[in-house]
Amino acid sequence: MKDVKGKVALVTGGGRGLGKGIALSMAKSGMDLIINDVIEENANAVAEEIRGMNQRAIVCTADISSSENVRKTVREGMDRFGRIDVLVNNAGISPRKKGRRFPFMRSMMTSGTWSLPLISKGLSTASARCRRR
Repeated sequence: MKDVKGKVALVTGGGRGLGKGIALSMAKSGMDLIINDVIEENANAVAEEIRGMNQRAIVCTADISSSENVRKTVREGMDRFGRIDVLVNNAGISPRKKGRRFPFMRSMMTSGTWSLPLISKGLSTASARCRRR
């Protein structure tokens, strides 16, 4: 694996599950992290764990289905670290999220599911914003 020590990564949906695992693995490899999640407590817990590994970590609580929130998250990361070397577009939706239910998740994703704001705006905007930096 290429040496990634000192690189900076933005992990969307980094507060739990796969995103948390990716963020912790990156921190163990020597990377600094920008943890994005809609649940601030989860993101803070992951950031604290990363800081315990002597790596830098910040939390950007935001719903990245909004292009403005994506811009804010990238801006905060750039202000703190000066760059973003890696983007992990991990944020997703689940059957339950803050009291909301997504019944379509009980079946396979369809072509209509891919037009949801998170996927069509959020993830593509995150990629575009990081690429411009």
